[in-house]
Amino acid sequence: MDIIQAEFNESQIEEIQRLAAAMNMSVEEFVETATRKLVAEAKDRVKEQLKPRLKVIK
Repeated sequence: MDIIQAEFNESQIEEIQRLAAAMNMSVEEFVETATRKLVAEAKDRVKEQLKPRLKVIK
């Protein structure tokens, strides 16, 4: 599994902490869930972009 690194400023950290608390999650759980959702969305977008090309190749 690849490691994703990110840097956040103080206000972004506070927002992540606030959102995690609002969802009754630890910050770690919130970040892991958000990361999984972002990766899934990115994969879906790539698949959609590749569909026309895949049809031509078949």
